[in-house]
Amino acid sequence: MRRCVFVVLPALVPGLAAAGIMNVLLSFGEVTVTSVLRTARLTTLPVRIYAEASFSLEPTVDAVATMVILATVLCLVVLGRLVRLDPLHAR
Repeated sequence: MRRCVFVVLPALVPGLAAAGIMNVLLSFGEVTVTSVLRTARLTTLPVRIYAEASFSLEPTVDAVATMVILATVLCLVVLGRLVRLDPLHAR
């Protein structure tokens, strides 16, 4: 159990974090699939942004898109600080 906690989990964390970030980013590309699979009560953020951008020209969409981009850059910076890839490039 100790090996799993101290060896395996720290090795999996960077991959899981990167997979989570990529999952969020790729979900924005799947607006057409998401718009078909959504329910009347639940609307995902990419579908909402697409609908707002298509039917109205309010600055809300720009603000949300800017926040998503800043959150993505922040996540990538934090991930870059936590996981050093410099030794991998030295090989």
